[in-house]
Amino acid sequence: MLCRPAWLDRPQAEFNRHAYTEIADLLDRYPAEDAAKRYPQIRTYQTVRSSSPAAAASLLGQLTRPRAAQNAVILRTFPSSSPTHSIASWRAVDMPTLVIGHHDDPFHPYEIARAHADTISGATLRTVPSKDANAPRFAADIQAALHNFLRQL
Repeated sequence: MLCRPAWLDRPQAEFNRHAYTEIADLLDRYPAEDAAKRYPQIRTYQTVRSSSPAAAASLLGQLTRPRAAQNAVILRTFPSSSPTHSIASWRAVDMPTLVIGHHDDPFHPYEIARAHADTISGATLRTVPSKDANAPRFAADIQAALHNFLRQL
């Protein structure tokens, strides 16, 4: 099950890496509570918020979550990593696979979900509404997709 995948066979987009690095830098300079107060003033946050308030809230959540400061190193490294070095290797996956994607999220682009579903043999792509379009339905549709997929196994 791949729910809102964020990577292909390379690091995330430069904008995403920059956004997470900014958050990590704030956590290195300020206590998390102060960093969370400063972050909405930063252009990157404002840019994300203008296109996806839910994605912006998720970024801000990186500063308000428990042990936020300890996660700074993860925020610097995971967007620059890659879970695989070859999309072609996905063709070897020989098991039922569910891919869940949605539009309007710069950190979990629908095109990445589509690429997984198109490449993994027999994968099923379920499209759910974005959090920005309908947050309750987003959560309910993901839960239903997971439930239905597991029930079919």
